[in-house]
Formats: sequence, structure tokens, C-alpha cells
Amino acid sequence: MKIYNLVLGDKDTLFNTKLIKYINTQKEQPFNSRGFSDKSILSKHIIENNIDVLLLTPEMYDSDISYENVKLVIIFSEGNKPNWVKELPVIYKYQGVNKILTKVMSLYSEVSEDTVINNNNTTKIVGVYSPIGRSGKTTLSFGICGLLSENKKVLCINLEELNSVINSNLKSSEYTLSDLLYYIRQKTPNVLLNIKNIVEKINGFDYIFPVRCYVDLLDTKLEEWQLLIEILKKESDYDVVVINFGNSIYSYTLDLISLCDEKILISLPDNASSQKFNSWMESIMLLQRDDLFINTTIVLNHQTSCNKIFVEDNIDFTLPYEEEINERHIHYDSEYGQVVNKIIKKLQVG
Repeated sequence: MKIYNLVLGDKDTLFNTKLIKYINTQKEQPFNSRGFSDKSILSKHIIENNIDVLLLTPEMYDSDISYENVKLVIIFSEGNKPNWVKELPVIYKYQGVNKILTKVMSLYSEVSEDTVINNNNTTKIVGVYSPIGRSGKTTLSFGICGLLSENKKVLCINLEELNSVINSNLKSSEYTLSDLLYYIRQKTPNVLLNIKNIVEKINGFDYIFPVRCYVDLLDTKLEEWQLLIEILKKESDYDVVVINFGNSIYSYTLDLISLCDEKILISLPDNASSQKFNSWMESIMLLQRDDLFINTTIVLNHQTSCNKIFVEDNIDFTLPYEEEINERHIHYDSEYGQVVNKIIKKLQVG
């Protein structure tokens, strides 16, 4: 991950010191930060050094010096934007640090031509899909991501139409997949930087919340998904990206599943679910989409001692039903966790 130089100019020494210390102690932040509370010393530093991002309170802005060595100047405002800085972007000072940094990177991605190339090109894309509702896709996706994140860098993208993650700390997110799709659709430079802006950290892995409205999924074209996959594979530092698909089938769904290096299909053991899953499989064969069965693992979820009679020959793994399990609290030493570990070994991404 590339590290960017961020310089903060703020006469409030206590605020300056605390903000810089916080930024520099966050391993996931792509910044090497310095702070100045003396205007003359700051001006000298600006003239003599190359700076990626310069974050200044209005009273620290020096109109008498050149900012040609600075890629982006941002006014760090306590309230209304001063009239004399109309051409400069503004960030409100008194808000969460992560929101400040997210806005900084969003603005920087618009002016920078930097690209982050992953020369290893080893990023693996894993797709998790089921035509059946309440199949446990999200829980399994989280389980795989959680285990992999112990020794790998992992991203989980939620393509569900509605958010199903239940946790008081994750009731909502300011940034979602809708924002990422917007960046892709607008061909925004440095999409990868914007991905870093919108992820939430969950159980050791990066997570992108589902769209704000399902219409965003309807409006997305296959070419845009292909571009996103290409960026993740060629430019990102992720070892594994897990895509948690929704149940709906859009015009691009089958092609997007096919783009995944590994695919997991989930069925349930009751008669109705089994019939629906088999009907979907038959439809895929009628469409002659054999590519969807390459590197594909089929999982039967929610198995109990009462429904084992429904297990079919094409099932690779059976996940037990656990009443207390949810995507945020998976015990990896449990029977469920042990099966998840076996699935990862079969996928050869662990």
C-alpha cells in the first residue's frame, strides 16, 4: 500500500497533536502525517517539501507563498467556508477522524494520477450464491472471511439487495456499495483509493455494505462489474475478495459469478429448497453455462439429524444447523467452524 504525506496546519496544538498521533498509529491508514502549529515554520516546510495533502485551518493559510509542491490543499474549517477560499475544498474539523480521512482520500483520488499496482496478481475472487432465500450466504461469507483474515488481507463485498447484517455497531454506514458503483460508473480515477475509503473493518477483514437501494444493482452493467474485478485483481493488495451475492438474478449475475475464481453454491435440506435449487441448476444447464460449474463447491446448509435424508450426491459439504450462530459470532472450533475451515482448504485460498 502506498503511503501519502499529509501535513496538518492548525494553531490548536492539542488538537493537532492528538489527530496526528491517531493517524500515525492506525496501520490501515495510508498516511505519514506531520502537524504544525506555527505558521512561519509551516510555510517554510511547504516551500521546501513535496506534499500530497495539506490540511489547513483558515488562519494557517499563507496567501504569500507558492503551493506548487502540494498536490491537494484542503481547508480545515470549524464552521462556514471563508469567502476567500472559494476555489479550495473544505472539510469540517469537528467530526470523527475516520470521516475526515475518508473525505481526504476521496478528494485526493480526484486530483492524483497515482495508481497502486499489485505486481503479484494473486488476488482470488470467491463468489457465494444461492437462488434460495435465507440460505445462510452472509454467515458463510463472514465465516470464510473471518478465518482467512487471520493470515491474509480479505475484502467482503455484499451484493444483497437489502442489508442483513445485524449488529448494534453496524446499523448503518455512511458509505456503501452504492458509492463504489458510482465511482466505477463515472470512471473515477483511483477507484482503489475510494474502495479504501468506504470499507468497514469487521472481524479482521474489510467489508463493504450493500447498496442503499436495490435500483443501484439494476442500473449496473456487466462492463462495470468487469472493471471492478479487473481493478481488484491487478491493483489491490487483497489476497482474497469474497462476493456475497443476493438471491436475485440480474442480466449480469451469471457472468459475474463466472468471473469468480472459486464459486460456492448453497442449498437447504427441505423439499421446497431442494426443488428450487435443482430447478436453478437445470436452468443453468439449459443455458449451456457449464462455466458456472468450474471450480464450484456445493454446500448444504442448516443440516440436522432430522433432514439428512435430503442430502444428494452432488453435495461437497454439509453445514450443521446451529441455533445461536450469526455472522458476527462464529466459533471456529465448533462443528460449523470446522466445516468452514474444510471449505477454505478445498478452495485453495487459505
